[in-house]
Amino acid sequence: MQAMMALIVIGLIVSGAQIVSGMQTAVPAVGDPLDLTNLPIGDGKISEEPQIGTIYSCITEFNTNAGGAFQDGPWIREDGTFDFTAKAMVDGEIEWPTHQFTITVEGDFRRIVGNNLPDHPTGTYPVAASQRPHS
Repeated sequence: MQAMMALIVIGLIVSGAQIVSGMQTAVPAVGDPLDLTNLPIGDGKISEEPQIGTIYSCITEFNTNAGGAFQDGPWIREDGTFDFTAKAMVDGEIEWPTHQFTITVEGDFRRIVGNNLPDHPTGTYPVAASQRPHS
């Protein structure tokens, strides 16, 4: 489910989805968004209309038997938070100079356009068998 939520958010950004502007961010019920060792997990926070603290998605039911992680990593906490500092990271420092990302307001809509490349360095892929994230 966590991977599905991430894909929804990425899909909204990449597809140029029209996003309602003027929304405020919600204070999470669990976790502190400023504490990297105690971040909230947003599983199940999907709505059929724009709401604070949710993902506005045309799909609100997901196949729980779909692929994904077969178990939670040690960075996932039982209280509904995760520890970003405990998550395995891929080695490397790859730059993406052709990265493109723009946000424009066109009338009542906010248009988000990009080419799927990050604006920050990433690790080396494929991940070497000797790296911690591989195992």
